Amino acid sequence: MEDKQKIFEESQSLYFSTKFNKALELIDDLLEADDSNSDYHNHKGNCLRQLDKNKEALESFEKAISLNENNELCYLNKAQVLCLLDQNDEAHKSLEKYLNFNAENPFAYFLKGKAYFNQNKFLFAYENFKKVLNFDFKYTLIHYWLGVTLKELKYYEEALTEFDLHIEQTPDDFFIYLYKAHCFMKQNKFTEALIESDKAIGKRNSGETYNTKAFCLFNLNRFEEALIEIEKAFASIFDDDFNMASAYKNRALIIFKLGRPREALNDINKALENGNKSNSVFCEAKALILNGLENYEDAIYDIIKAFENSEEKPKLENLNLMKSLINKIKGISFTSSSQTPNEIIKDLEDCNN
Repeated sequence: MEDKQKIFEESQSLYFSTKFNKALELIDDLLEADDSNSDYHNHKGNCLRQLDKNKEALESFEKAISLNENNELCYLNKAQVLCLLDQNDEAHKSLEKYLNFNAENPFAYFLKGKAYFNQNKFLFAYENFKKVLNFDFKYTLIHYWLGVTLKELKYYEEALTEFDLHIEQTPDDFFIYLYKAHCFMKQNKFTEALIESDKAIGKRNSGETYNTKAFCLFNLNRFEEALIEIEKAFASIFDDDFNMASAYKNRALIIFKLGRPREALNDINKALENGNKSNSVFCEAKALILNGLENYEDAIYDIIKAFENSEEKPKLENLNLMKSLINKIKGISFTSSSQTPNEIIKDLEDCNN
């Protein structure tokens, strides 16, 4: 066989030229001749990862480590694949082993941040993403990840600052404008959110961008305009079922405000079918619509579901709706809860104080 080192270098060159299939073919030829080289298996793992063959890539990295436990980059590469496979505890173990070799690689802390983010451990994720900024390391996505982590931690102003820094580097990323809109919405700044949703639409027409704009217009009491935008959402492509469910919920609220409660009920039922049937926001919307249809008993069931499934404090308007419903109907047997409605209200009010 031709000189192994020369073939290995050629495969690496193909890899860095993003010709991953050709790079993989060459490294496979090398491994047929020499299966005992840790660097060859590590390189093969990288090729497979770039081709989205993550389980096979993991096998290659584990083989590389078994051949040479001191091949430090294998642990870093293995961790990257484990994050992609959502095996985050194993990713942390592999990263700790890598950091024992090299504690000065900012990418290792970035991967730790991603693993924690995948586990919804947002404070730990934030701490590791911040460590990346301590190095002279120009990684364009770091402000994006800091922003989405701060958004999850409900530090919306700080998240907006990070998103603006990301836009300076990557101005065509439509997701950032969408996330900025979401941050403004969480602060009830719907005029600012509307501006950002328009920017997102300027970068990409999608179900989610039009749905976000419609929600902003709804909260600005511009219901006819909101209906136009939500219909654009349904004429577009949604990234997933939950985004479509959210659009059904928003259309239900819009047409309810436009005086069409029976159509609204049809849409909110579609929202619950396409999304999480226990989603507190969807249940709140259904309770509001049922109240408008004077179906008070079912409305009470749905508002109780909303209370029981919400991770946040009960909203004042929902407490008031619950009280109103209790006054409208008496003597119901509430099989969905071990408490009476009045007991639920008292507990929720205590929680809110």
